[in-house]
Amino acid sequence: MNDILRQYQGFLATPSLFDDDWVVGVPPFETKASFHLNKTIEIPERLRLGQRVEYFFSEYIDRSERYSLLAKNIQIKRKKATIGELDFLIKDLERRVNLHIELICKFYLFDPTFSNEELKCWIGPNRKDLLIEKVDKLKKKQLPLLYAPETQQHLQGLDLVTFREKKASKAIQLENFEQSICFKAQLFVPKEDLHRSFEEINKECIAGFYLNQKHLNAPFYKKCRFYLPKKYDWVSAPSLAYPFQTLEEVLPKIDHYIQNRYAPLCWSQLPDGTLERFFIVWW
Repeated sequence: MNDILRQYQGFLATPSLFDDDWVVGVPPFETKASFHLNKTIEIPERLRLGQRVEYFFSEYIDRSERYSLLAKNIQIKRKKATIGELDFLIKDLERRVNLHIELICKFYLFDPTFSNEELKCWIGPNRKDLLIEKVDKLKKKQLPLLYAPETQQHLQGLDLVTFREKKASKAIQLENFEQSICFKAQLFVPKEDLHRSFEEINKECIAGFYLNQKHLNAPFYKKCRFYLPKKYDWVSAPSLAYPFQTLEEVLPKIDHYIQNRYAPLCWSQLPDGTLERFFIVWW
């Protein structure tokens, strides 16, 4: 299996952050982890992770017998200024409905010192990306964008063929679109919180833990082997197909990241052969 296929498989297998609609107000869009994984995947080189997952989602829709792509990455403008983008418009051929889907793939760490409210404690590895802010943006900007007058005007020029439209009119009726989010997330918690009960997120998203670099001084880690995946491999499951190293060999790379206030993801192979993943934080 090549790197791109591992990333695609990891993307499909990453669970939805929310398993119902109570947080954002729209239902989750689920992907099947075992969907056509034996075929090759071709994408442009040097794409960042966010762009890769857009290709992976498009690939999933294209290979599906249930869904058909209407349009993607639709930029909506107001007086020549972009006011937002619709990620995907698709047909659900089974249910005979049109869907607007926003695609998100995130990595969050749980910092209990942030708040007494669970949703406010999830933050990106480098302290720049709060889950609660993303939820707020989805509810107040990204999802309402579908019903903006500018969106209606823009979609008329795309000549879309959608369900439930009158044959006598070519107008796109946006009220005929249902909305959904494909919000995939891998979550990491303090090691002592791995068995903590979380009430507001899908617990299946807990992918590992995080620790400070100083914790690597524990004698246990001298018996392990390590690999620091590139960011576009973060979505992949840990694999021994990559060159794992001893702690002594990998520490200079970790030092470089930490000195630049960047938290790397680490895959580790334990003495018993078990593979696990964790972030090494600088804060």
